[in-house]
Amino acid sequence: MVKLVLIVKKHADMSLEEFNSHWRTEHAQLVQKFGETLRIKRYVQSIRIPSPGVDHMRAERGWTGEAEASGVAELYWDSEEDMVAGMSSPAGQAAMADLACAKLGEALEVFMTTENVVIGR
Repeated sequence: MVKLVLIVKKHADMSLEEFNSHWRTEHAQLVQKFGETLRIKRYVQSIRIPSPGVDHMRAERGWTGEAEASGVAELYWDSEEDMVAGMSSPAGQAAMADLACAKLGEALEVFMTTENVVIGR
């Protein structure tokens, strides 16, 4: 299994609350609609929430300024070849075009991973 990780940033004209609401509902439903076409096995949204504890940690470490990332998306496939096949088919290309039109912001980073679970409970 492989995982595509996208670190996403909301549009500047959206609040974090607006982004989270739209991403959790409308965008999630759109990805779910195209999941089979794109051969996605699992889709996880890690949604940024305000945290005084994280703010304190950032300040202690000298990490100044606003965090750019609004969230992290994780999409899983059986293999990279399976991902490419799903996205390359005519139906997959149409699905990707629909997802691009529903853009909430921009990807700050995109990369493929395999997992190395260190603690798993």
